[in-house]
Formats: sequence, structure tokens, C-alpha cells
Amino acid sequence: MQDVRVMKPPLLSLIVEDAFGMVAKTSSRFSPKGCEM
Repeated sequence: MQDVRVMKPPLLSLIVEDAFGMVAKTSSRFSPKGCEM
């Protein structure tokens, strides 16, 4: 996932990282393995 950040612009990277973080938190609520993704 780190390679994708380098290829994308800083702003887009922040949006993607924030969105991914929210998805990870939501997934972790329903399943313990959510944060491993």
C-alpha cells in the first residue's frame, strides 16, 4: 500500500488514506480481522 501513496499526489493520498482508515475502523468493529487488511 505504501507504493501506491508515492505514486499518487499528496492531496489524493491524504483522502485515500483517510477513507481507508475509516473503512478499517468500520471493519474492525464488525470483525477482529478487519485491521489486518
